Amino acid sequence: AYKLAIGATASCPITLANDGTAAFAGDCVNGGNVSRWQAKANGVELKTASGETVAILTGKDGSYAGTRFADGRTLKLNADAAAVASSH
Repeated sequence: AYKLAIGATASCPITLANDGTAAFAGDCVNGGNVSRWQAKANGVELKTASGETVAILTGKDGSYAGTRFADGRTLKLNADAAAVASSH
């Protein structure tokens, strides 16, 4: 489980599944239609259901950050520490 922060808004819990799907846990108004993801050599690519790139996030210090192409908002993806702790 991860949290995706969009701009200065609160972060939204998101699950990145092994099959390449991405799902928000609940309503994420600013989620940008992210429903797929793909690992890249230097980070993570977030995509819409139709395969359009929403953002490419690069890895740094255990998290991933980048800007959304549609509106230039900053996105930051972090592991959800609470979810990771509860899964062990």
